[in-house]
Amino acid sequence: ASQGVAGGALEDITLSRKEYDQYLAVAYKKETFEKPRNAIGLAKTLTGDEMERLMLVNIVINDGDLKVLAENRAIAARNWLIENGEVPSERIFVVGVHEDGADEQKKGSRVEFLLK
Repeated sequence: ASQGVAGGALEDITLSRKEYDQYLAVAYKKETFEKPRNAIGLAKTLTGDEMERLMLVNIVINDGDLKVLAENRAIAARNWLIENGEVPSERIFVVGVHEDGADEQKKGSRVEFLLK
């Protein structure tokens, strides 16, 4: 995305429950929130559903995350227009984050692109 190229479609990826739990455990281990401990102070072994629930409960989203999401959406829209022959690639550009000072909640929540 940082190079302006969209990755593969999420719908094209198929994981078994075992693979999903394996990758979930790796992500859970990297999380920095306080994890449940056993009687001797070691992190408890949890099921995939429990790890996922704790990760969702403790997720922190900041303005920078929203900016990245907006940029990724603009890039995906641009790539779709190019791939479907709607606009030649030399005519479309992602130009940046829209800063609307009137509504603080929407600030940094979208990116605009320009056709030339």
